[in-house]
Amino acid sequence: MAQRTPKTRSAGNVNIQVGQVNHSQIVTGYENVDATFAPQINLNLGGRARKRKTPAKSTAKPSPSPEQLALLQTLRDQFTLEELETICWELGITFDDLPARTLTGKARQLIERAAALNTLDTLIDIVRRERPQTA
Repeated sequence: MAQRTPKTRSAGNVNIQVGQVNHSQIVTGYENVDATFAPQINLNLGGRARKRKTPAKSTAKPSPSPEQLALLQTLRDQFTLEELETICWELGITFDDLPARTLTGKARQLIERAAALNTLDTLIDIVRRERPQTA
């Protein structure tokens, strides 16, 4: 029995539309295939493949400033959970939206949220008003 050699196809490009597209067409060299997909993927078959370097996404949060660390220590050591809840109320932050359970965790998340909302200076002013000996 003679062995069959596979047919080779010439190298080409494959374009696939993926995402919210009503109708796409995949061209594979010899055939056209209709398909429905969504975001776009471009493959180059044959020739030199180019590797695309994608920048690494930074998931790390910026390091807290010395001022934020001192604020965390003050909130942790000199305030109760109920007082933190009142501070959140003054800042317009929902206390229950801070997912931590402990006083230290709530204080840390309060500082992070205040920094994100650009109300960190107001938070510092509230702490100085409530605990003037720490100023």
